[in-house]
Amino acid sequence: MIAAAGAANFGLVGNGQLSIIGFEDNTKEMRLLKKYGTQTGINDIAWSEIHENQLVSAGLDGSVLLWDIKVPQHPINIWKEHTREVMSIKWNYIAKDCFISASWDSTIKLWKSDISQSLGTVAKHQGCVYDIAWSPINKNVFASCSEDKTIQIHDLSNGMAPTLTLTGHSDQVLSVDWNKYNKHCIISSSTDKTVRMWDIRNTKHALLQLGPFEFPCKRIICSPHHRQLVALCGYNMNIMIWDLDKMQPVYIHDEHKEFVFGIDWSLFHPNLLVSYSWDEFIHLFAL
Repeated sequence: MIAAAGAANFGLVGNGQLSIIGFEDNTKEMRLLKKYGTQTGINDIAWSEIHENQLVSAGLDGSVLLWDIKVPQHPINIWKEHTREVMSIKWNYIAKDCFISASWDSTIKLWKSDISQSLGTVAKHQGCVYDIAWSPINKNVFASCSEDKTIQIHDLSNGMAPTLTLTGHSDQVLSVDWNKYNKHCIISSSTDKTVRMWDIRNTKHALLQLGPFEFPCKRIICSPHHRQLVALCGYNMNIMIWDLDKMQPVYIHDEHKEFVFGIDWSLFHPNLLVSYSWDEFIHLFAL
C-alpha cells in the first residue's frame, strides 16, 4: 500500500489530497483505494510506526493532521501550532508513538499522536527548516537541515539545543537522512548542487562528496536494505541510485516528465522504490 501527498497548482495555492493506493489482486496494476481532500496542499506524509492504518500529513497552511484510513472523510486529530508551511514529518523508529515536524517558520516540533499539543519546540535554525531524520538506533537523536546552510544534530536527552552543527555546504540544505547501518553517518543534499556524507564524530570535513550536479537534489533516502546505496531525486527529473562504495550511479530512472518531488524505498522488497513528480504520476520501479 502506498500513500501519496498532493497539492493543486504546484502547491502555490489551492486544495490538497491524500491518496491511498493499492494493487489489483494478482496484477501489477495500481488503483486508488481512498482519497481525502484537504483545504491546503500537503508537503509530506509518514506512516505510523505503531498503527498500520494511521499516518500523519504536513500541510502548507502549517497544519499537522493524523489520519486513519479506516475512518472515512476526516482526520482523527488536527494540530495547528506551526505558523508557516510544514515541510517534513517523520515518525520515531523506536519511540513509535512520537513524531516530529519541520517548518518554514524555522522550528521543529515534537508530538505524540494522542496528545492535543506539541511536547516541545526546537528553534535553533536561522531560516526555513526543510527536512528532518530520526536516528535509526537512538530514540532521542535526530538531524535537521535548513535554509541557513547548516545541518544540526539534536539529542533531546540533553535539551533542545543542537549538540552538533555541520557547516560544509555553501547554500541551502534541502534534505538529510541517516544511514541505517552506521549510527555515525548522515547524508545531505543542497542547492549548491552537491550531496555530502558526514561522520558526526568528525565534523570538520565531509567524508565524501557527489557532484556538483547540473541541478540540485530535492530528496535523498538511504536504503534500509543496502548499506552503500542511496536514492537521489530532484530537479533534473531523474532518480539516481548511487553506490557510495563504487562512487558511481548503479541505476537511473528517467521516465518522469517534470521535477521529482519525492522518493522512498520499500521496507519489504529490497530493490523496490516509489517516486512521485510534478508530472502528476507515481512510478513504482525495481532496480
